[in-house]
Amino acid sequence: ANTNLTATIPIGGNIPFSQQSPTTTGITFSASPSTVTVTRQGIYEVSFFALARAGAGTTAGLSINGAAPSSIHRMGQIEDDDFCPMTVVVSLAANSTLRIQNLTNATAFGPVSGGGVGVFFTIIRVR
Repeated sequence: ANTNLTATIPIGGNIPFSQQSPTTTGITFSASPSTVTVTRQGIYEVSFFALARAGAGTTAGLSINGAAPSSIHRMGQIEDDDFCPMTVVVSLAANSTLRIQNLTNATAFGPVSGGGVGVFFTIIRVR
């Protein structure tokens, strides 16, 4: 899933995706509230990045089943017009939900001027 729209996200808010990439059996995407559901138990590689348009010191993280992102599921601080990608390998139960959340400032996330992708989220089942 990815987005090419700019949106200001409050602290603790989910970072939205405007486009769905192809999915596979066992992984579904819901645009509202930008949730990926993994229907099969397993080990997954989850990668994401979010481009902060404004808001120095912004941090985003991976929420699993509605829990606040743990310290190992958070990317480093992002500066204006900067992004920090993150990849984690996690064990997920069947029907787990995944979201990317803004953890600090109320910040605008989205592509730089001229377009492109501002948020990207991929999930691969490893086993």
